[in-house]
Amino acid sequence: MNTSIRLKPLPVLPVERDEYCSQEMTDAIITELENKHKDTLQNIIENEFPVRADFHGKGYEIAIGTVIHEIGRKLPVPETDLGCIDLAYELGRRIRKAMDLPDTPTEGWELQQIHEYILHNKLTLDHQTAKEILQSYYEAKPDLWYAYAEALRHDQMLNIGAKYRDGLTSFLSEKYPSLSLEKNQDFYLQLSAMLTVMNACGIPLPEMG
Repeated sequence: MNTSIRLKPLPVLPVERDEYCSQEMTDAIITELENKHKDTLQNIIENEFPVRADFHGKGYEIAIGTVIHEIGRKLPVPETDLGCIDLAYELGRRIRKAMDLPDTPTEGWELQQIHEYILHNKLTLDHQTAKEILQSYYEAKPDLWYAYAEALRHDQMLNIGAKYRDGLTSFLSEKYPSLSLEKNQDFYLQLSAMLTVMNACGIPLPEMG
């Protein structure tokens, strides 16, 4: 393990919301991580940068896995995706504070309702059909869309993105069995779903190549 970046004691910070992972639960879990799972935290800080390049922090996904499967044997842990997102986000805030890095505040606002479906410019599927698919998926899985939106807003995807993408694949197979997508069109449909969520939450959209 590269220990060129040393783990500092993590400060206790007030959680931004405690509906899904309380202050008490957050403090207890992070203390346990510091005391018993230093390697897990070390893996995160060695890959933490002043500006995060993307949404996929594998170190946090590993840390939450440790929380659920190991720390959960002795302490209460989040039981929902939203709780895991909030815990990972609060852990990141404390790590960045200890490393003297700028905070990464949540972006935009919570997903309320989707009025516009943003399609990737490489999606060749009939646009009306694509919008109908995304709207149907949203109406069928509003809780999953909300969790996906919160993961994007908090810059903590964990395994939520995979759940969302796999859910879309299953939804297509079940509800649109006769739909035959050209090469990569399922990928661009997934990207369109992501762009739609970002737009609905006021998160700046990335450049679409």
